[in-house]
Amino acid sequence: MLRHGEHWEPLLCIIPVALLDAFENAWSEGERSPGRIMRQLGATALQCPDNDPRLANLNTPELLSAHTTVSD
Repeated sequence: MLRHGEHWEPLLCIIPVALLDAFENAWSEGERSPGRIMRQLGATALQCPDNDPRLANLNTPELLSAHTTVSD
């Protein structure tokens, strides 16, 4: 998973096929946080600088043209 500072970015990750069963089991048990599942499975962090523009939260076209910060 990517991480900037202490903030994990669980949706920007690579999930090995070997962990499919663990993810499906966690999901069926009600877990809805991919980040929590990955941390429990020992995810490795790729550290990015704070305010890295590559991690901008771009939910609208306006934000795409005006982004200056990372996601909250």
